[in-house]
Amino acid sequence: MFSSSKSETLNADRFVPPPREMAVLFDTMDRLNRGVVLLNKDGVIEAVNSAAADLITNVNYFRIIAGRIEPVDVVAQKNFARAMEKVIDQDEPSEPSEFVIRRESEFLRPLHIEMVSAGQASEAADNTLMFITDLEADWSIKILRAARIFYLTEREASVLEHLAGTETELEIANALSITQNTLRTHRKNIYAKLNVNSRLELAILLSRLT
Repeated sequence: MFSSSKSETLNADRFVPPPREMAVLFDTMDRLNRGVVLLNKDGVIEAVNSAAADLITNVNYFRIIAGRIEPVDVVAQKNFARAMEKVIDQDEPSEPSEFVIRRESEFLRPLHIEMVSAGQASEAADNTLMFITDLEADWSIKILRAARIFYLTEREASVLEHLAGTETELEIANALSITQNTLRTHRKNIYAKLNVNSRLELAILLSRLT
């Protein structure tokens, strides 16, 4: 059952450091600005990196009650519970369970949640690692990387950011204060540099950048 009690403030310093075997993982995720949380089978936080603490604190999708993390949204609560159960009960510890939390009506950015068994890296076999990725920030990083790899101009990079979204051609042109003909010229040049022929192919290419 999820609680209706007042949420606690989350700070990475209040938790014990991660197990020595996980220290490198936690540090690496911090450098990538991706959150990682070590949970026991009851959803109580055992360890958390700074990126996760920042995401959980600044993006109002989770609350902390008595050290236990839980989503605020009802649908997310169900997905969270199912993901935890899948990781704990599965025969293959390495198989991840993932879902996306988004509340567009509140203009909050989407978070990608991936859970995987802590396996041999944790003293408790049923502990779970929860990875949290800010999808908007992650997508922005991919666009910047694409701009560097394919030598896009500053304007082309701006156009690429919009083309990777769901805006219409007219909406993009208005947002960038350019004509649709100018937008089409930029799009043609971007497609040529990235060797794609559509926004779908563009999205697939960006999603594969690491």
